[in-house]
Amino acid sequence: MKLFKRGTRWWVDLSKDGKRLRKSLGPEIITRAQAEAVLRALKKDALEEKLARLDPSGLTIDQFLDRFLADQEGFLAVRTLDRYRSTFTVLARDLGPTLPLRNVTARKIEAWAQTRLKTGVTAEGVNADLRHIKAALRKAAKLGWLPQAPEVRMVKTPRRLPRHLSPEAVEKLISSETDPTYKRLWSFLVWTGLRRSEALNLRWQDITWSTRPLARVVGKGDKERVVPLLPAAVEALGSARKDIGPIWPQIHPDRVSHRFKLTARRAGLGSARLHDLRHTCFTWLVSKGIHLKVVQMIAGHSSIQVTMLYAQTWAGDLYDELARHDFGTTTT
Repeated sequence: MKLFKRGTRWWVDLSKDGKRLRKSLGPEIITRAQAEAVLRALKKDALEEKLARLDPSGLTIDQFLDRFLADQEGFLAVRTLDRYRSTFTVLARDLGPTLPLRNVTARKIEAWAQTRLKTGVTAEGVNADLRHIKAALRKAAKLGWLPQAPEVRMVKTPRRLPRHLSPEAVEKLISSETDPTYKRLWSFLVWTGLRRSEALNLRWQDITWSTRPLARVVGKGDKERVVPLLPAAVEALGSARKDIGPIWPQIHPDRVSHRFKLTARRAGLGSARLHDLRHTCFTWLVSKGIHLKVVQMIAGHSSIQVTMLYAQTWAGDLYDELARHDFGTTTT
């Protein structure tokens, strides 16, 4: 389908049943934005009509992707749909776009995952794709597009403890930041443990101002949680408070991460990552004796097992604490 304008009217060039047709969008469609919105709706209707004529049991990978995305639109976030699209696009490229979905076996998926690892994709990245494949195929089986969803096994990943920064490193990082807004953002992330997207999406109307300030945060899986704002976090919000609107400048998240890397290198913390600020927050909470269940609620972890890693991370700092008290020194 193509959009074009003739005179004062917008038209769409399309084909139906092998015939080329031109259709006027009517006098009420004036701007390009209006015309593009109508075009998107027409494309969606055409796709749904095409998919309705297909036998679900004979869907190819490409056809399944189109049908799955059309079925899930409105139920999943745009970002999630994009991840499904990118995952299955790569899967179709490697296995063949015309391969019937019913022929996507557990063995083929496992071989595909191993090939991805050999090309340099990290185990975490491969598992992210596998989780989307697993969820999509389960949905296909539930809708009757597959007799049964194949078993999808995750690849083994090395278990690493979360990296965190010492109080001295955090102080060095923040003092090395030259931009006042970013300086406040780094401090806010340290004292709340929010993910990058959670902080950037935070709005003033999400803050409850009281003797116990709170932030209502929307995290992974579109799940809400409440995060307490300690005095240091409130101070990081600054004095220019508003009733509505975004708290932080609406710039691309990747620019924020890039800025953090520059500041970290300037502070002599070249290996530090923005996500380390989140790890730092929870490591500090555990080190102060905060119960792991409380830390889990603040972090928004689905499993307490993830939160328990911070207890192990803090154990690495115990030597310094013991040495500070001269514990274990020999006497002569």
